[in-house]
Amino acid sequence: RTYYYLRECAWVDGKPKIVKQTYLGTAEAVVAALGKAPSALRVVAGTPVLDFGAVAALYDLAERLEIVKLIDHHVPKRGEGPSVGSLLLVAALNRAVAATSKARVATWYEQTSLPRWMKLKPGQLTSQRFWDNMDRVPQEAIVAIERDLSARIVKEFNLDPRCLFFDATNFFTFIASVNGRC
Repeated sequence: RTYYYLRECAWVDGKPKIVKQTYLGTAEAVVAALGKAPSALRVVAGTPVLDFGAVAALYDLAERLEIVKLIDHHVPKRGEGPSVGSLLLVAALNRAVAATSKARVATWYEQTSLPRWMKLKPGQLTSQRFWDNMDRVPQEAIVAIERDLSARIVKEFNLDPRCLFFDATNFFTFIASVNGRC
């Protein structure tokens, strides 16, 4: 269902920020509050409705941490098409926001704001291309990427590593797979 909000934005410390948000409800609730006929408020046909909030926040964080650049440093691009870092970022964002199969990532990607920022064509996001590129990531690169990314996170957010804890029980307990390539 689509819900409507009234947002007031302002520049705070040099960045746009939502300073007030009011929940308006469904289209029917807005129409009732306005006292107009239901046909007075509708989505205009052909107007794209894109997933934005979570995707934008996570993409911004990935840009801040230079995740694509970091991955590509350890697994350099080979040939045409997106880099390994770009493909892994799309896959990670998909998994975090609206997990789908690799075969459906391109469809999900098109319904987000990512094409505007990443400039990838949906045809470049096939499941085969994802797996082909994953095969190019050796174990040593995974360890190096993890090490460098962890160091960036600790530095960027001024974290004390003595206070960090990672709970992998869900990952190791509830994901059963006979695919040894994972």
